[in-house]
Order: sequence, then structure tokens, then C-alpha cells
Amino acid sequence: PMARTAALALLVAGLVASVAAQSIQVTTDTGVVAGSVYDNTEQFLGIPYAADTGGANRFQPPQPRAAWPGVWDATKWGDGCYQTHHNADVPKNISEDCLNLNVWRPKGTTASDKLPVMIFWHGGSFAEGSNQGPFYIYRGSNLAGRAPVIVVSANYRLGALGFVVTDKLKGNNGL
Repeated sequence: PMARTAALALLVAGLVASVAAQSIQVTTDTGVVAGSVYDNTEQFLGIPYAADTGGANRFQPPQPRAAWPGVWDATKWGDGCYQTHHNADVPKNISEDCLNLNVWRPKGTTASDKLPVMIFWHGGSFAEGSNQGPFYIYRGSNLAGRAPVIVVSANYRLGALGFVVTDKLKGNNGL
């Protein structure tokens, strides 16, 4: 039993070290972002590109995001935006603080590589969907892992929170 426990501990330690070695950090205008290696790509998930759109910012154009202290954990999907259609494709976590994007790039990419950028806005008639998508069909690693391209998928406010039109609310506040 003792030898088995020691072997298991070594295996777990090796897995933890392997996962830690798969982490990658980049510095952005708003702070440091920690992503992860996925297949032969580097992915950064759920990076906010605007301030929280709830409260006083509801129905207003997006405001700049303040810099965050420390390191932003970009290893998990960000929240999806509120939506009226509740089907299997709705993200698990939804909130008004949903203006986030995901970035995939080929493993080992540097700023000097000057790769083209492909931006993907999910469908859903401006009423439903997210940058996570059903069954990970919007996972940019499928493209960034096969071609020298950076892939970005972004959320935008849906339904009345992004596209309501009245005499006082004019314009597109989805993005």
C-alpha cells in the first residue's frame, strides 16, 4: 500500500507539473492574461473587452474596461450574455458582465509574427448564442492549429439589452 501511494503521489505530481508547464502569459493594455496550451494552439478564454454592462451601464454604449490587478485567469470560458431562448446551447454561466472574447493562436506565436486575425461573431439573430457555442463549434483552435492565423470569438449583448430601440435609446449597444 505504501509503494502504491508513493507511486500515485508521483503520478499526480507529474500531472500537476505537466499542466503548470502548459500555462502561458501575455501582457495586454489592461493587464496580464494567463491562458493555456490546447492541442497545438495557445488559448486565452473569457477576456473582458469592456466594463460590466449592468447597473448604470445598462442600455449604454460599452465603456472601457479598467486595468485589473494581478493576472486574469483566461483558462475558462467567460460568462455568456442574458438571452430569452433557453435551450441546450445556452452557456452554463450568464450575466450582464458578458462582453468577453476568446483568442487562439498557433503555439509559439510572437508579436513579430504579424499573423492575420480572423474575428468570429456568433449567430443567433441577435437574441441568443455565445462565443462558446454548442459543442465547441466556435473553438478557434480548429483554425489556429491548422493555419498561421489568430482567431478571436466575441460575445455581444443580446435581445433588449443590446438591441432595443426607443425614442431615447437609439443605436446598437450590443457591442
